[in-house]
Amino acid sequence: MLNETVETHLNVLEFLVKEGDLYIPWSSIEDLWDSLATLKLPIFDVFLDWLSRCRPDLEAETCKKLFTEKLLYLDPTSITSAAFNCLHKYMEHINTCSKKIRSSGSIMVVENTEVEGKDFLWQIALESLSEEIAASAMNLLLSFSFLSLSPRLKKDAATLHRNFMAQCYTKLEANFKGNVGNMGTVRVAVDSATRTLTALAVGGDSPSGVGARSRSIQRILRVLQLAERYILAVEESHAGPRRFLSHGASFLGHPVTLNVTCSSSSKESTFQSHSNESMWILRSRLESFLGESVLQLWINDQFVGEKDSQRVLKHMGDVEKPLSVRVTTSSVHVTEISPHKDRDEATSTTTPTRKDVFLWEEEKTLPGVIMAASTNTFQLLFQLAQSLDDPKVTENVRRLLYLLPTDPKVSEQLDLLGHSPGAATADPQLSPRSPRRGKLTPREREEQEKTLKQCMEAPSNLELLYRLEVLSGRLLPVSVDMGSLQRASLFREEFLSAGGFSLILSFLQQESLSQDALLICLQLARYLLCGSLGPWTERPRKRSSVVRSLDFSPSIDNREVPCSPVLGKPTPPKKSALGASAHILLQRLGGLEEGELVGSLVRVSWGAAGGGMRKASGDAGSFASSRSRQSSTGSTASSGSDSGELASNSFSSPTASMTRDRSRNISFLDSLIAAESLEILVSLLLTKTSLLGTFFGLSHVREYLIEMVLGSPSERVRSATCAELERLSLCPHPPPQVPAPKLFLIQTLLKAHVPLWVPSGSGRGTSQRLLSQCSQYFSLACFLLQKLSKTEQEICGISACQMLEDEEAWLRNFVGGDSVTVPDNTVLAGHIKLISALFTCEGVTKNHFSKRLVPELLTRYLFPASSKISPQGSSLPVSQGRATFSPLCYTFEAREAAFKLLLNLVEGDTHALQLCIRRLLSMHHKLDPDLAREYEHEPAVEGRSACNMVGLKNGGATCYMNSVLQQLYLIPGLPNLLLAVDSENLGHNNILYLLQVVFSHLQESQLKFFSPESLWKSFRLWGEPINPREQQDAFEFLTQIVDQTDEELKRMGRMQVFQHVFKGTFSDMKLCYDCDHSYEREETFLALNLPVRSRSLTDSLSQFVKGEVLEGSNAYFCEKCETKRRAMKKTCIKTLPRVLVIQLKRFSYDFDAGRAIKFDDYFQFPWVLDMAPYMLDENEMEEVRCRTKRPSGSSRSEDSDFSPRHGRTNHTYELVGVTVHSGQANAGHYYSFIKDRRRDVPGNPTNGKWMKFNDTSVEFVEMNDAFLEAECFGGTYKAKTDASSVFPDTRLRYWNAYLLFYERLVPDDLPRTPRISFGRSRSFHVSSSGGKKAPSRRESDSLAELSELLQDGEKKGLFMDPMPAGIRQQVAEENLRFFRNREVFQESYFHFLLDLCYVAVDRSSDSDLEMVGECIVTLSLAFLCNTYLRLKSKVGLVIKKWVELLHRLLSRCPEATEALQFQLSSSNHLQSLLLECPDRDVRQAVANILEASFAPMLAGKHEKELVRRLLSFLKKEVGDNIKTCSQYFELLHRHVEMAPRICEMYYEEDAFRHLLLFLLGPEWRPALEPSSDAENISSMEKGESGSTGMGGGPSVRHWSPSQMREISSLHCTLALLVLSCDVSALGRSRQGECEGSSRVCRPSGGGEGEEGTGMPEIVSQVLVRNDSLTVAFLHEMVSIAREVPSTAMLVGKLLVTLGRCQPRLSRLVLAEILNQYSSSPCNELKHLSEILHMLLGVEDEMQSDRLQWIVDGFSEPDSGVEVNGLLAVIQSYHANDSRRSYQALKFLVSLCGKLPLAREQLSQLPSSTRWQWAVGWLRRKMADHEQWTAEVDTSNEDTSVSLAFQRTMSAQDTLAEANALFTEFEVGEMEIEEEEGP
Repeated sequence: MLNETVETHLNVLEFLVKEGDLYIPWSSIEDLWDSLATLKLPIFDVFLDWLSRCRPDLEAETCKKLFTEKLLYLDPTSITSAAFNCLHKYMEHINTCSKKIRSSGSIMVVENTEVEGKDFLWQIALESLSEEIAASAMNLLLSFSFLSLSPRLKKDAATLHRNFMAQCYTKLEANFKGNVGNMGTVRVAVDSATRTLTALAVGGDSPSGVGARSRSIQRILRVLQLAERYILAVEESHAGPRRFLSHGASFLGHPVTLNVTCSSSSKESTFQSHSNESMWILRSRLESFLGESVLQLWINDQFVGEKDSQRVLKHMGDVEKPLSVRVTTSSVHVTEISPHKDRDEATSTTTPTRKDVFLWEEEKTLPGVIMAASTNTFQLLFQLAQSLDDPKVTENVRRLLYLLPTDPKVSEQLDLLGHSPGAATADPQLSPRSPRRGKLTPREREEQEKTLKQCMEAPSNLELLYRLEVLSGRLLPVSVDMGSLQRASLFREEFLSAGGFSLILSFLQQESLSQDALLICLQLARYLLCGSLGPWTERPRKRSSVVRSLDFSPSIDNREVPCSPVLGKPTPPKKSALGASAHILLQRLGGLEEGELVGSLVRVSWGAAGGGMRKASGDAGSFASSRSRQSSTGSTASSGSDSGELASNSFSSPTASMTRDRSRNISFLDSLIAAESLEILVSLLLTKTSLLGTFFGLSHVREYLIEMVLGSPSERVRSATCAELERLSLCPHPPPQVPAPKLFLIQTLLKAHVPLWVPSGSGRGTSQRLLSQCSQYFSLACFLLQKLSKTEQEICGISACQMLEDEEAWLRNFVGGDSVTVPDNTVLAGHIKLISALFTCEGVTKNHFSKRLVPELLTRYLFPASSKISPQGSSLPVSQGRATFSPLCYTFEAREAAFKLLLNLVEGDTHALQLCIRRLLSMHHKLDPDLAREYEHEPAVEGRSACNMVGLKNGGATCYMNSVLQQLYLIPGLPNLLLAVDSENLGHNNILYLLQVVFSHLQESQLKFFSPESLWKSFRLWGEPINPREQQDAFEFLTQIVDQTDEELKRMGRMQVFQHVFKGTFSDMKLCYDCDHSYEREETFLALNLPVRSRSLTDSLSQFVKGEVLEGSNAYFCEKCETKRRAMKKTCIKTLPRVLVIQLKRFSYDFDAGRAIKFDDYFQFPWVLDMAPYMLDENEMEEVRCRTKRPSGSSRSEDSDFSPRHGRTNHTYELVGVTVHSGQANAGHYYSFIKDRRRDVPGNPTNGKWMKFNDTSVEFVEMNDAFLEAECFGGTYKAKTDASSVFPDTRLRYWNAYLLFYERLVPDDLPRTPRISFGRSRSFHVSSSGGKKAPSRRESDSLAELSELLQDGEKKGLFMDPMPAGIRQQVAEENLRFFRNREVFQESYFHFLLDLCYVAVDRSSDSDLEMVGECIVTLSLAFLCNTYLRLKSKVGLVIKKWVELLHRLLSRCPEATEALQFQLSSSNHLQSLLLECPDRDVRQAVANILEASFAPMLAGKHEKELVRRLLSFLKKEVGDNIKTCSQYFELLHRHVEMAPRICEMYYEEDAFRHLLLFLLGPEWRPALEPSSDAENISSMEKGESGSTGMGGGPSVRHWSPSQMREISSLHCTLALLVLSCDVSALGRSRQGECEGSSRVCRPSGGGEGEEGTGMPEIVSQVLVRNDSLTVAFLHEMVSIAREVPSTAMLVGKLLVTLGRCQPRLSRLVLAEILNQYSSSPCNELKHLSEILHMLLGVEDEMQSDRLQWIVDGFSEPDSGVEVNGLLAVIQSYHANDSRRSYQALKFLVSLCGKLPLAREQLSQLPSSTRWQWAVGWLRRKMADHEQWTAEVDTSNEDTSVSLAFQRTMSAQDTLAEANALFTEFEVGEMEIEEEEGP
């Protein structure tokens, strides 16, 4: 209250100061400060905020005194955000007034480094308990120290950096010395101080026990952070190469995989790098990799600019995972250069340029270089980390060291290995090394060993790690240029001469070595042994795509560095071979050292694999002597095993903890260490095979191998172990007396005591963690067992046949149902893979097992739901249990293994293949009648959400229903009460039945969501049906569904369930003051309606029960006194329900504006609500009873058990649900937050958790105070916006709570039916190993047996929730279909079917293919036509592969062709998929399948039936689907092209008549009838309407341009059919029969010399006997050639053939072309010109006639119709359509150039006169404007709608050619006149 009062007074004072120009003197400010500073902190913060706002209105002197006398004396440890902001504002103002700071726009520029208040900023940065405030102070310090300095001050940058670093050093030293002095007394408090510092680091308040040491450590941490930030901020501006590399970028880090996506290609490439690679080196390597210049670079969506050039990869994201890299490149090719080219040039012996000298001098001024130059910096930093022994200090010191160049002292010590001390330089990378001459003397070698040991000696782990990193940078340089590699090679020789390798081995044996140091030692050991630098040093090769996962194996693409003074180009070695120098190194090692090396590598990899880094010790104990169980048949292989742990507790192994505590995940570094050491070990064993005996002789070697491949928690370690052991097994020549590695590994794996062979899930319960890790174990076993010979089997003591028998029995006994977990599926996948591997062993007969395994795999392991739906499946009713629906193989790995096993079984076994296909056809791919017209089917294959809840589908605007229904369903016991009502009188439109259907699906459905369509259709809101797309009020829906359901229950004589749950009563009382009378009226309520203007629920409830005094004119009329009395009117809650619903009245209606409005005001409500203050208390009730003179007991209603005096009712409620409305009053969305509190469900994993129900989406939410306020309270919030945003920062939350659901903490007794299990989803099976204490063997077996009994009872329906039988059956059937769909509609199954058919086709002999060809065809058609082609998410590539498969099958198997034709001809798919389907790819695929069935040289028995079926579609179906018929006609066209016999078959089926009738229209049916007589022909020719040309006749069907393109293949088919005929009988030339046969050969298909068929009657009827038909036919042919250019060539051939030596057809053809030339669009004339060229190119006796007709035109003798020639066209259209005239003239010009006869025709009268006019016209058009520029993109033949002629370069060339012709004609005429002269 005081806070609000002070704030109000300060606001008034601020108003007077700002608006009233009130002056406030310093004395008043001082008084206010002194008065308020003594009060609580929030009040003082309000005052400080007020000072910040009033700063512009205070006088300068007042501001200065306030800053110097008050603000600078604040306590820096307890300074608040308000105080710091106030300090910041006044600090800027004071320094601006003193000219030390100036403002340049929004940027602050410092003009004087002596800024007032800077020392106080140092205090805040070091002393503040708030990390946020300390960071802000650091930002200001950085700005005042360098970042915001003016350019004038930055000129002397070195001095600025030196001063700042000196300050940091001084403060570090001072705080460190203070700690060192008290080390003896505070050492015992280190742990306590560390915990205190942790609290400080997260911004918490300082505890009372914070000591001096903790504060000192805090200051040290802050100074280190400040120095680090200063170096980063300054050096990020220094882009480009560095001469003095920072230590963190000077050595190789961890391997990192980059997934690179280039802008020029959408494909992804894999790129190897390391965590310490700088951005500028990475950019250079990427340019070399891509061959293009990199313009922009993003890493993990972070833009990498020039200022980030010195950043390293580990700063860009989590390097444990592959990083995504996007690059934008230019097309400029980049020459491959070294990434360190600039540094190489800088280190060369050539004279440096001025630019180089300038860059070097500038680099020396960088703060990191300056700090590293100090002799005491590194000593102080290492002392800080060692003496304080604080993890945070050590980490901050390490980060700072990475920013500094390498310590010169360490570099000088390493230089002493090969040079005198005086020869070393500060930068060893710049000092060229020369090769040593001669061998070292023993004394020199001893001196070097001593020097190296002294160099690597370090008092602390951090310093040792630092020195190892420096050594790594020397041996493994980050640069791969030749100079760096040569220097590294020379240093390597000196290092080895000094005993460096023995030193590395000694480090590997140290138990206290850190992970980072150990990893560096392993990298160095691998380099010294293998000569590999790592995959990141290999020049990356560009990949077209990425299919490779993250591989942390360090030896991929390694390169070997030879140890010679002159270093040649590195060449990659073989992976199994060590470097050349390694052999020499191994020869130097003695047997003892070799054994130590092997043992060290084993201990390191074993310890790292478990995450403990502990070395092996002790004997194997009982574990070493353990054996696998013998099978019942005597096999020592995989028959069974105890379910105990991998190792017994008595075994003391290096990773015993890995066995006892498998829940621990190992770190990324541990996994790298394990993989690195294991790879070195295997490479060593393969190179020096004599060490195999040493390795196999280790006491724990078998346990070690099992632990590595099975026991390690890291998948990366297990995968690396599997790969390395596979490589080890390929060792070709092991030494004598040593077992072959392959056989040794087989015995180790198969005889290990592991719990992987028990088929019962309950028996495996105590090893779930181990089972989930067995994938690599089985992969290795399968690799080793591949093609195992009988001899090898005898040596190993196993029998492949017996193992197969055992594995088959294991599969048969495998326990299914809900007990199968993900780990169980991993084991199952391993056993299935093992069976596949055993089939490859010698002596195994696969056919013996296929008959039993194929049905077992299909019906039990893959498709149990499908088998129950199919007739061959089980006859058990679907209501018997959901558990029987689930496949045993449900993970991707297990299903893939089962599919591969099936492929293995059917390969080469015809009977197994037929059995498999028949089973698949009986279970799947039968066309659902409801999907007959469905082409974008989306089956429901998504199961329940991770919350194990079912969502509800939104019908458009039914979210108000969904949010309320989910709230009702999750009320404990309510669904069971409603579902227990099973009455036969309930109709399907009854509200109770509809609610039962919804609740039943929410309870039992396994789908992701349920669609309550029946509720949408039948529900009545206020008696009216609802529109699913119209939004309604959620509260109205709640009240209506509650009332309607209770009314129906009341009608049935049942308990009103909702009344029992939601019913409450409140009392409306009037108490008269002047008399003893009182009046009470009880009312029931289902919800409380409260306003939101009071900002909190408690305030609204107080207002709700607040009394009102009725007096004066508003006095109450007392009925008993019959006069007005002063009275109290009060409403009190009398009884409360179990579930209290509160509606927040956020909606109203604005009558002035005439619209609905919503109040988004802030409204707070509590988690726990105490309703006692708002209840009618006992005193008031007694007073009412006395006044009404009723016995105390008579006032009790039937709900009197809620009375407090009985102590049975608790008025404390808990928030359990919130329904939120998001949006406006007239449009929005509802969703709900609900807490699951169904305690009646044993083992409910979601009990007590909050979930968000948003229609179909259900997800967990972390419901806390912040989340509740942000999502439900409404009000305003601060949005994060940038400077360019035009929207305000403060915005209104339009999403807020509308309905609140509170539940009494102690619920009333409600009859409920308990459930036995909750196993709705596998994701919530709780492993028995997850408890705190593992059960004993006997307890585990008992629990397992009980679990199996309960599960078996649930399967049989013994423990089912109450539910009407009909609804239960409905839900069960839907679940069954869901499981079937989920098994079928997945990519793995689709790929399996394709692989199955390919295996059958490619790996079967011709005789076997005859047996299975029909089965393959049936399966292919059923899958494609009934399933895949009807899906929405189909892949075109998959369809293409199926079509290719059928082509391959039909080419080898004629029987398959006949089967395909028969099935297609009798199928109903042709019409739907070839014509009706809107997907072009689907229609094309079906057409391709049909084309494949049409064998060119084989006349199938069913081919005619198929053709007849296709032609029957012309009657109706093709016309109904004209927009999608192109593939249909393309199919006919390609079929006719195949062979002449097919044309004959088409004529036999009267295809020509049907096709032509479809083309011309039904009006032409009489003319196309075979019995058409002369009278019918005459009547057709005299048709009056729609004449098509000179022949008359009915109108031709009109086709739009798009339709013409769709049916263009129809014209081609007709043309081919005509060309296949003998057209010689169509007519003769004027002078007899033309030379040459007019018989036309096939344009394609058939062999040479094949003649066409005779003249069919229908062709003769169309082309000879009926002019109308002829003209109509020619009209369609010319039109299609004009509109669809792709048909022009074939139609041109047809017209040439018809016009050759045949005057009638020639006239008709030319008449049609010339008519269309005059009427068609200009852009289509060029196609007509091409046909005219073809016609005029025919050299026969009619060539001159055709030429004359084209040029001058002609008149038809019979009809007298005039046909204009091209010269007439030019004259007719030159004015209004000049483009047409120009194209006609251009055609004549080009014709004259090709045909001399054309020039003669144009030179003769009357053609010459018209020609002269035409040329003159073009000359005038071109000469209209003397100055004109031809437009390159303009053409007179394009698709422009303009009719005007365009002056183009082509027109200019045409005019030139025309003028030349004109001149030639004039010269020719002059010569003729001279010859005829006198």
